[in-house]
Amino acid sequence: MDHKTATAALKTSTVPSPTPKVLTRKELLIACAQVFSGRKDEPFKTLERVEHMDIGALRATKTAETAFEPIEQVFAANHHAMDGTVGRIMDVVPMSKDEVHIFACSCNHGEEMLGSRAAANLMMLTKQRF
Repeated sequence: MDHKTATAALKTSTVPSPTPKVLTRKELLIACAQVFSGRKDEPFKTLERVEHMDIGALRATKTAETAFEPIEQVFAANHHAMDGTVGRIMDVVPMSKDEVHIFACSCNHGEEMLGSRAAANLMMLTKQRF
């Protein structure tokens, strides 16, 4: 019978890597708000006329160069697979069409909104669901 020393046994055993903490909806939104707060004077492009978009078109909207791009980066850093669309963000949080409208529609904020406004909008979404 072959006996291994404790050190040899540790070297050959597999230790499971820690599972990353899954953030709640509120924690994800707060993490995103913190990113925008750090970029409070930076303008972010809004989405045009969200209320008139059908849900499929909204979900297919690309996040690049919009207020959703920093959100996508936060989600990716928190181990969520992202695909560059608003729909994936809506799935991860989850976020309704009305919440997308409140957060980043041009009818509420013009063509651009400052990071400070984006942070405030996200913090508002942590308080209630629409």
